[in-house]
Amino acid sequence: MDSEPNTQAKTYTYSGTANLDTFFGAVKFIGAYRRVSTSAALDLDGSPFAIQQTTGRQKLQQYSGELQITGKAFANAVDFAGGLFYFNESGVDGSVGQTIPTLNPLTNVFNGTIFNDSMGIYGQANWHLTDKLTFTGGLRYSIDDKGLTTRNQTLNRNTLARACQVATSSLLNDCALTRHNQFAGVSYLAGLDYKIDDDVLVYVKTSKGFRSGGQNLRATTEASALPFRPEIALAQEVGLKSELFDRRIRLNLAGYYSTVKDIQRSTLVGFADGTTSTILSNAGKLRVWGLEGELTAELLTGFRIGATAALTRAKYLEYSEVPNRTDLNGDRRDERIEGVPRQTFSLTTTYQRDIGIGALLLRGDYSWTDAFALQPYSSFLGDPQGVTIDPATGRTVAQEIIKATTSPKQGILSGRVSLTVLDGALEIAIFGRNLTNDRSPVTALYVPGINYVSGQLREPRTFGISGTFRFGQ
Repeated sequence: MDSEPNTQAKTYTYSGTANLDTFFGAVKFIGAYRRVSTSAALDLDGSPFAIQQTTGRQKLQQYSGELQITGKAFANAVDFAGGLFYFNESGVDGSVGQTIPTLNPLTNVFNGTIFNDSMGIYGQANWHLTDKLTFTGGLRYSIDDKGLTTRNQTLNRNTLARACQVATSSLLNDCALTRHNQFAGVSYLAGLDYKIDDDVLVYVKTSKGFRSGGQNLRATTEASALPFRPEIALAQEVGLKSELFDRRIRLNLAGYYSTVKDIQRSTLVGFADGTTSTILSNAGKLRVWGLEGELTAELLTGFRIGATAALTRAKYLEYSEVPNRTDLNGDRRDERIEGVPRQTFSLTTTYQRDIGIGALLLRGDYSWTDAFALQPYSSFLGDPQGVTIDPATGRTVAQEIIKATTSPKQGILSGRVSLTVLDGALEIAIFGRNLTNDRSPVTALYVPGINYVSGQLREPRTFGISGTFRFGQ
């Protein structure tokens, strides 16, 4: 290999909680401090040749504090929770990247100093209108102050000449470019639950979610140095939750419809010199709807079977971008949506029995996932007209990219046998994962410009033995 991949991380976390019981409920304060230091060396192409490699480092510290108030009111007709939240983060984040270093003397140096504050105030209440009907309402106001100073440069290793990557910055101040932006938003939840009886509940709810905007630490152009906007999600859901036949069967069903405005998407951009940069921007509007089901049944004493299934449909309603990044017309509504399979289902069986010396548990799991995109790139990337033929396969370059960045349909089978003894204190288990030895890709990275795809395969068939001892049983 051209470099030895490694990752090192040190994290120190300290937290404390103070509680006060009151006549209406409880008051709680949670405070925390965290310090994080990481370093990593990555061989992005995964080949034995020096093609693309990067190293990175982070040193961050974070403070947070939250005041929570919970309780009951109006003769226990209302359950409520509310609070205040504050979070502060500061530190440095940097990386160095090289592409074909034996031929290309340029090194990309990204360096950012961050200083962020996040604040929120929230409240939620359940109002029991009757013994069967409950209204739930919640509201949160969030405000984020985000600051970033970047000093992104390109270094020529032969001449030691440096150049600022963003044209509006200058070598006179070490290419420093400072941004400060504030993002604020309101989130809410409103819903009704109705108990048909003690074991069957139906519900309907609507909600709005807010995801803060931000800045691009690895900005390489004036356009990418602009902040990206907050992401706003609107969702509606109806469902049923039930436990039937003396709670031997549990059946849960749900259907939902969501739209996400200004959805934030990460794009790996390739440049003429072979270098790349990851840029966050707003994609437009996304629509997602789906159905989900869960069934658990105890067929015999100690023998349970469970199943889940989901159907998901996602589509961009709006997605436009400056022409020449990917599509000459700037229309990316047909872009694939990564990480969203159209269908999934799973099946789980367990059998538990006391065999005298302890409790025996047998478990089997099978999960099936439809094909889905590992990266969003559509056919015009790398082969704008879809006509460049790969002589090795007869397919176009675009088809090769789509295939290499798609996880195919797959079914994964796993099993476990465990014995628990000493009144539950000691568990010994034998397990097997991925028994069908499915080596489908689980990640993929397509790098434009150089036109290669690197990926990671699912771990192979694995067998093992584990032991767990619980102290203080």
